[in-house]
Amino acid sequence: MNVHFLRRILAHVTLPLLCLATFTPLVQAQIPTPIVWFRADTLVTKTDSGFVESWKNLGSGGGEAVASGAARPIYAGSSIGGKPALIFNGTSAFMSAPSVFPVNADYTVYAVVRNTTVAGANNILGGASRTIWLNSSLSPRVLHNGDFAHQVASGVTLPSGTGIIRVRYVQGTKTVSIHVNNAKGEEGPIPANPDPTMFIGAYASSNFFSGHISEILVFSKALSDNEITNIDQYLHTRYGIYRTPPPEPPLVQLNNPPRAFQIYPLAPAAMRKVDLSGTTLVDGIDSIKIKRNYFGVTYYFGGPLNPSRGTTFKYEFVADTIQQDFEIYVRRSGAWTQVLNAPSILAGIGIAVCGQSNSIFGGALDGIGNARTIGSNFQNSRADTAFKLAMCTGNGGDANIGAWPMQLARNLALFDRYPTLTINGGVGGTTIEQHYPDPDDRMNVNTIYGSWLYRVEKSGMRSTLEHLFWYQGESNNGEGYADKFDKMYQAWHEDLPNLKHIYVIQIHTGCGGEGHALLRDMQRRFKDKYPDVEVHAASGLPGHDGCHFATDGYKALGDQVYRLLLRNQISKVYEEDVESPNVRSATYTNESRTDVRVTFRNVKRGISFTPSFDYAGKLRTPTEGFLVNDSVGKVTNVTTDGNDVILTLATPGSASFISYVPDRYYADTAVVFQGPWIQNQNGIGAMTFRVTVDGVSSVADDAATAAASRTGLVVHVGEPLPWEGSHLWYALDGSVVSSGESIVPSLAPGIYVADGRLVCVIP
Repeated sequence: MNVHFLRRILAHVTLPLLCLATFTPLVQAQIPTPIVWFRADTLVTKTDSGFVESWKNLGSGGGEAVASGAARPIYAGSSIGGKPALIFNGTSAFMSAPSVFPVNADYTVYAVVRNTTVAGANNILGGASRTIWLNSSLSPRVLHNGDFAHQVASGVTLPSGTGIIRVRYVQGTKTVSIHVNNAKGEEGPIPANPDPTMFIGAYASSNFFSGHISEILVFSKALSDNEITNIDQYLHTRYGIYRTPPPEPPLVQLNNPPRAFQIYPLAPAAMRKVDLSGTTLVDGIDSIKIKRNYFGVTYYFGGPLNPSRGTTFKYEFVADTIQQDFEIYVRRSGAWTQVLNAPSILAGIGIAVCGQSNSIFGGALDGIGNARTIGSNFQNSRADTAFKLAMCTGNGGDANIGAWPMQLARNLALFDRYPTLTINGGVGGTTIEQHYPDPDDRMNVNTIYGSWLYRVEKSGMRSTLEHLFWYQGESNNGEGYADKFDKMYQAWHEDLPNLKHIYVIQIHTGCGGEGHALLRDMQRRFKDKYPDVEVHAASGLPGHDGCHFATDGYKALGDQVYRLLLRNQISKVYEEDVESPNVRSATYTNESRTDVRVTFRNVKRGISFTPSFDYAGKLRTPTEGFLVNDSVGKVTNVTTDGNDVILTLATPGSASFISYVPDRYYADTAVVFQGPWIQNQNGIGAMTFRVTVDGVSSVADDAATAAASRTGLVVHVGEPLPWEGSHLWYALDGSVVSSGESIVPSLAPGIYVADGRLVCVIP
């Protein structure tokens, strides 16, 4: 802006008392002319009842914003800082402004706003495919080209809904930065903007803003720091809004300093070095002092430095499972200044968790100091990367890691003195497809996968992380789930180069869609397909409410997977059974073919059933857990014999397939199946299954044999098999081979090709 422009504006201003003093910083700084400048104290046309019909653009783009009928905002003579504003109702009010927003070019936008209702889209300055909005929060975000998957969201919120939002976009790097009251909230990549249209208080003439807007400025350039300082001074002074001071220029540049509460990977010492090296950025720094607290003892390091700017220094320590605190001070002109404060530094085990609500659901468990996380669960702010004490009081967001991961972390800390860094990317109600990575941007923080992977990267554990838990499936059905999981499996191994152990939690009956019996059986078979996958059943856990678990259930799951992780982490050998029993085979045991013996693996000390119990008006017994050829009520008696279960059939010789646990409900009810359950003597539930009788359910117990035999598939044993309705043939890896026929053909033993897959018929 220049003096001539200011004079031109003043010539058109109808308010005679407009104060020239408020514009002094703009005049002195020679600020470039804004193309859009709406200010609520001038050039507003309104009705006697206060409905605003037009708002003159003071900027070089000219024109005016207009509204009519129910779209008209209401004029308020005193609002933000006692200055006028236009009030938008969040349901219909918005104004159409001139279509002069910069296209495929740099820009800077200021908006002085007060949001009155968080719920809703709350678009402040939108277009047909571009907007600055709040999205049911107080965190501003920027959208370009209608690409919601690549928008940028601020990590800084509007205090009490009121503040000055600044958005600065650089076309050359396609990077946008968001500030609130001069506090930096976010800087990240975003697509170019092809949209010149402008709506005040709306996006695409809808998705309205609820609150007050006092002033909007749009510049067709990325303003310099000096220009921003002067415009900020004008706006913050005018509206009496506190401006967050910019950070003081640093005295030193630290190369890779530790951060408060950081967990380094529990890896070889060379990979967990605490780096306290750096370079001085100003002249006159003549000494450095390192303060290290370790095992309750304080040590000091350091000494004289060359006082010339650019002097380097280097100190290194090794992170340990015992807490260390680090501080760095430098002396300049006789005064000591702290340049680093990094308390509570540890080395520990990295744990990744992904999935839907049961992966992140909270419970009444206290956190523990050695259980940490980084950033917030499913956040899309790149600025949210602080290390935090983990918690599990909520069902996602913030530092929540979930109840059973918290119990896992507590056990590792209390019994084995292992600190943990748990990075949980779980989001409730999500399908597996929603967890896919963005193929063009693996760390797109607007995706579930990218948000999680970005936190893994920022944690410093990406190259060393060995353990990943997957608890998902309730929002999917069985069709194609194995192929979808394979996509996730490949992505994890692509992005986590040292991943060694993947733990799949076989879902419980209950919430979600249909086809879960098939999906659970696919999950069960992952152990045979993938040599680094372990499958653990959620069946038999206490406190299930039909979808989630009470704290006791999650606590039990945390205790169970703790043993699996510790076995893999330190090769711990357990005398008791720590894995979920998994079916090995189902075979007829007598000539009359009245009994079927179901044999289990992953069990040494025998299995049993949880007690029968009264539930939903009926005594629930083990017979209700078994299906013959996908039909219930075909088993008259169930007993156990060591590691086996013996089933007595209602019709001799009728079983070609045996299933354990119905798809979702007890027979002929809408009551979620809750047992009785098969458990080992350690109280761990068996995996649910669907297997052929006189066939085999899996290729082998050991991973090496399994990996070499992944094409194996059991269809049936060579006899015609009538089915009720359609059916699926499915492989040991869980993939669907064929569907929709009423009769399975009689096939001789051998290898076949069905729908492009190898089919193995075993006599």
